[in-house]
Amino acid sequence: MDIIVVDDDAEVRGLLCEVLNSKGHNVIVAENGKRAIDLLSIYKVDLIITDIIMPEIEGIEFMLRLRQSNIPVISISALSKESVVMEIMASLGIIGLLQKPFTNNDLLLLVDNVKSGLKNKKVA
Repeated sequence: MDIIVVDDDAEVRGLLCEVLNSKGHNVIVAENGKRAIDLLSIYKVDLIITDIIMPEIEGIEFMLRLRQSNIPVISISALSKESVVMEIMASLGIIGLLQKPFTNNDLLLLVDNVKSGLKNKKVA
């Protein structure tokens, strides 16, 4: 699966990239939403994994700009899973939330769920 990881923290980007690459995914990285938008005009991806709080273009603005793309989004955030946050995220089309701190297994489970959903859509 082709995945773009968007996070301003180089350590988090590196960790996500390492874990996803180890499972055979192709990963593109961007340090903020602005760079991700530029990369998405060049590359086609199956999944976006993005932080919410970032410089230049924050995750929410980034997701609003991509709302019409129909690319599944997993959000990374230290925000709580309170119902208001979850409602906002659902309205943005976010299909999963990785709450910081998260484990590699948490990440891979969400990615596998997206991958399974994409396979089912292609068969239908």
